[in-house]
Amino acid sequence: MYLSLRIAALLSVVAGSFSTYTAKRCSEHNATVQPIHIFPNGTSLESLAVRANGQILATVITTPDLYLINPTINSSVSLIHTFPGYTSLLGIVEVELDQFYVIAGNFSFAGDVSTTGSYSVFHVDMGLYLYPALDSFVRKVADFPDGQLLNGLGLLCKEKGLVYIADSYAGVVRLLNVYTGGNHVAINDTLTQPATDGLGVNGVHVSPDSKYLYFTNTNRKILARVPIHPDGRAIGQAKVVASDIPVDDFTFDRDGNVILALNSDNEIGKIDVETGDVMVLAGSLDSTLLEDPTMVRFGRRGEDKRSVYVSRNGGIGEATQVGGGVLRIDLGELA
Repeated sequence: MYLSLRIAALLSVVAGSFSTYTAKRCSEHNATVQPIHIFPNGTSLESLAVRANGQILATVITTPDLYLINPTINSSVSLIHTFPGYTSLLGIVEVELDQFYVIAGNFSFAGDVSTTGSYSVFHVDMGLYLYPALDSFVRKVADFPDGQLLNGLGLLCKEKGLVYIADSYAGVVRLLNVYTGGNHVAINDTLTQPATDGLGVNGVHVSPDSKYLYFTNTNRKILARVPIHPDGRAIGQAKVVASDIPVDDFTFDRDGNVILALNSDNEIGKIDVETGDVMVLAGSLDSTLLEDPTMVRFGRRGEDKRSVYVSRNGGIGEATQVGGGVLRIDLGELA
């Protein structure tokens, strides 16, 4: 989710400073960006997940809609479910094969307003999607009466059904058991909290070696990590991996480095988790094709495992607004 950072970025432009992390850039590339599906203006995408068959599930933050998109250039799109009683969809994560979990809640871009207590997590069983007569493929898992802005989702343990949830306004990371609905605050660190008003912890994902929870903090403009116990609790203090970067959500490449949506700079970057150096893979400040990227996911088919799919927010409320969308970036040996 980008809005608070976008406001900060606009202020920095007025001051004459476009990117605060320029000194950390070790190199730049111009990987090819291709449109998979572009939505009309006013439709802003927030998150996405890639199915084992290659299809893409995309959440919309301006409406409570979940879409299914084929991974082909200029693909068609299917609206598979609208969540009544909510205004927005946010994070999405797969736990078991074709078993997805999605956050629904009430968030408004007008004034960057979130309704505390409006957030819920739903189970979306894509195995039942084509067989609606058998059972409903969407069911509620849990409500969060004290949740301020549930945002990013990350898998901790498939077998136990444990999922991390970023509560961005509260500045904490919650842990949800998707099989029981039980949940609690698992991580509350200075680095998960916003430094001032705005989004704190945003994207949350467990490292490939399962030793750390990596997270972004939009307000602090950092990527950080905290050592974790298998039960989800922190076993040490969080530390900054990279700083002064316009962060949203991310994923890991085959070497354990972070591929990150640098949203207000309209770029996709690669961060070396040992040095904090940033390599810009695609995009630029004046790019409209990559305007406000929010999430990055690798393909899962043989032909796209070196490609990432990116959700585009599209720049809500700006004169240069474009519609949200899903894009593909072929990285080759860069990832």
